[in-house]
Amino acid sequence: MKTLGRAEEVIRHLAEAVGYYCPPELVLEAERWLDDLREALREGAAASSALEAALARERRLAQEVERLRGAFYRAMTALKEAV
Repeated sequence: MKTLGRAEEVIRHLAEAVGYYCPPELVLEAERWLDDLREALREGAAASSALEAALARERRLAQEVERLRGAFYRAMTALKEAV
């Protein structure tokens, strides 16, 4: 989220520059573009967080699969020894 905060700070500076340097007839359009950029950044940050959560779940599932695989192997070994 540090990157998102920095990006929003840069967008604020761009908005100030738009106000100073853009011709008045283009200011509203430029502000809409900046709003679209802010929204895209937020959506990207949300998608990144969701991806990180999914990867963490995948790692936990992989660990559980390995645990179950070990339990199955031990059970099969015990069964062979019992026969």
